[in-house]
Amino acid sequence: MLLASNSFSKLTVIVKDSKKLKILFLSAILISINWFTFIWAVSNNIIIEASLGYFINPLISVFLEYIYFLREDEQTTSSCSCVGYFGSHLSTLLFG
Repeated sequence: MLLASNSFSKLTVIVKDSKKLKILFLSAILISINWFTFIWAVSNNIIIEASLGYFINPLISVFLEYIYFLREDEQTTSSCSCVGYFGSHLSTLLFG
């Protein structure tokens, strides 16, 4: 995909920068843990809980972005985060 989109040079920049490479490695590990947890939950027949976790995960990511990067939130992001929060809260109350 990198070759098809002519973005291969971006990868070489990341590989040469050790800090960016560490962040990329950490994100790959977190994504692997996330998928392993989901596959484990589905194979153990706890699909509702796994789906709820997948719904909450982006909300936590947005929250951490505000904390660590001190970003100003946009109105769209805030409203979507609020809808997501209330949806996940409602699902938690309904399904336990």
